Amino acid sequence: MSASRWSVAADDRTGAFEVAALIAQALGEGPVLVTVGAPAAESGVVDLATRGLGAADARTIAAGIESRDGWAGHKMDSTLRGNWAVEARARRQVGGRRVVVLPGWPDLGRTCVRGVVRLFDEQVGDMRQHMPEATFVPHAAGLAAWVRTGGGLAVCDVPDTETMYAMAATLADVDPAELLVVGPAGPLAAAFAAHVGRPLMPSASRPEVGERVLVVCGSANSTSRRQIERLRMSRPDVEVLAVPVLTDDADLNPWPARELAERARVRIGELQPSALVIIGGDTAAAVLGDAPRRVGGMIGPGMPWGLDEHGVGPLVITKAGGFGGLNALIDLFGAQTV
Repeated sequence: MSASRWSVAADDRTGAFEVAALIAQALGEGPVLVTVGAPAAESGVVDLATRGLGAADARTIAAGIESRDGWAGHKMDSTLRGNWAVEARARRQVGGRRVVVLPGWPDLGRTCVRGVVRLFDEQVGDMRQHMPEATFVPHAAGLAAWVRTGGGLAVCDVPDTETMYAMAATLADVDPAELLVVGPAGPLAAAFAAHVGRPLMPSASRPEVGERVLVVCGSANSTSRRQIERLRMSRPDVEVLAVPVLTDDADLNPWPARELAERARVRIGELQPSALVIIGGDTAAAVLGDAPRRVGGMIGPGMPWGLDEHGVGPLVITKAGGFGGLNALIDLFGAQTV
C-alpha cells in the first residue's frame, strides 16, 4: 500500500529528522522532506520549534497546523520534555481527532510501564501527571477495546519492542483522518509503517562520512559529553566544536547554541567538510537555519542523515544529546582509520 497524504509535527529539529529518517526507511521511496514552521504542500515532517516556548505559544502553534488531511503524527520527547501534551490537546480540540500516545521507544532504552516512563532504569516521569484525563491502556487488546468503544485519549504502555509493534498494528485500520498518534520517533514510525502496510526496515545502504568531518555539539547532556570525550581519544583528527558544560537542561536555552552556530558556520566555510555531525536540537536549528532538508534514513541508532532540499551535500548527521552508546560517534567512521 502506498502512502497517501501524511504529516508529522515535531517540537525540535533533531526530533523532526529522527521521524523523517524512520519514515523514509518505511516508505523506501527516497528521502523525506522536513520543513520548519509550517507543513509543506507535499507529505513530510515539520519542525514547529516549540520545545523551548511557553505552553500558551506552543498551544497556538500546534492548533494552527491541525488539518484532518490524512495520517497524522505528533512527535514527543522521549524523556517528556517540552509542550507535547498541550500541543496534542490543542490539535484534538481543533481537529477532533482521537489521540493515542505511545510514550516508549524500547530500542533506545525508553519504556513505559503502568504509565511510568523510564530511561533504562531511571524514572523520568509519570504520564498521569501529563495527561490525567487519559484512558491508560496496558496492552494491544486493551487498545483494540478502546478503539471499538470510541475513546478520545489513550496512553499506552510500551514495555518492549514487541508491544510497541503490537500497539502500532492495532491502529493500522483506524481511519487516519480520525486519529493523531503521539510518541517518540520509534513508535510513530512503527504506527506509520503499520498504516501503509510496510515493515520498518533498517537503511539498505549507509552513506560514507568522508575524510573531512566537523562535529558540532551544543548539548550539555552527560551522554553526549562522554561520547565527545571518547571520539577525541579515538579520532584526534576529527575537529570538534562544543559549548562549555553548563547543565543538563542547557538544550532548552537557545543562546549557547546560537553562539556555537556562528562559530560553526565560519568553520564550515573554511573546512568545506564532507560531513557535518550536529548534536542537540537547538544547535541543529541554529547551524542549519530554516531551509527545508531531505532526510534519507538512519546512519546509526537515533542518528538520521540528510542533505539539503535539492539532495546535495554536505552530508548532515544529527543526534539528540541523550541518544546512543559511548561509541556512537566513533562508530560513524566504521572501519576508517586515522
